[in-house]
Amino acid sequence: MHAPWKGLLPCVATTPVAGALGAAVDERLHQSLSLWLGLCRRGALPYGEALWLQLQLMPFALIFMLATAFAGTLWAVLRTGTSASARMLLAGHAGCLVATLLSPLVCPWLLAGGTTAPLAPVALAGMLASELLLTVAVAWAVLAVATGRPRSAPALHRTAAGT
Repeated sequence: MHAPWKGLLPCVATTPVAGALGAAVDERLHQSLSLWLGLCRRGALPYGEALWLQLQLMPFALIFMLATAFAGTLWAVLRTGTSASARMLLAGHAGCLVATLLSPLVCPWLLAGGTTAPLAPVALAGMLASELLLTVAVAWAVLAVATGRPRSAPALHRTAAGT
């Protein structure tokens, strides 16, 4: 495995996991996730309003995500400071940013097909899974553009065969 790809998953997985832990704290302190799901059940909110409400209702989720992203960046810069680390950090932060901005769209998805809101642990698991998938997919795409890798399997076989 090419060096920049080796540490990508731990780099991009820590921030969404920290966000889910923060959301669990928010739920425990003032039932913000349940309130968020209740608002989603009432009807679709305009995107800007949905994002603003999510930031207001789940401040610990945001704080945990920002603190983890900052700590991860600091650790990577102090540890290596190489261009490969910089590309991985860029990819990880891009994935986190896109997942955070798309997270208000996850709420209606969690409620799709149901007349009642899921339990908070189920909703947290759904949010975590969707944020992880979004973060990893975007980070992988950004790193692929930044490094020119990984090439598709047929291209690798042609290169190995010398054609």
